[in-house]
Amino acid sequence: MVAVGQLIPSISNTQGKPATLLPLSAVVSMQAVKDLFEDSARVQSDKVENNRTVTWLHPAASCCILLHVFKAQTVETTLRIS
Repeated sequence: MVAVGQLIPSISNTQGKPATLLPLSAVVSMQAVKDLFEDSARVQSDKVENNRTVTWLHPAASCCILLHVFKAQTVETTLRIS
């Protein structure tokens, strides 16, 4: 909004020259690259975490089924991560 407002000479103190456009664009671009890097790292981390083996505690029985993969479980399943 600030960069667009600077393009209007009647309301701008820079006589219509976009003084903040370049620095603002640089900051927004760097933030986008950083977010892209963090998101790709998060996807990799999620893949590792979702493929961990867990101890599955069956709600209807008093026994445990060992060594299940986490992504095979449902939302209602109680998990004990070891």
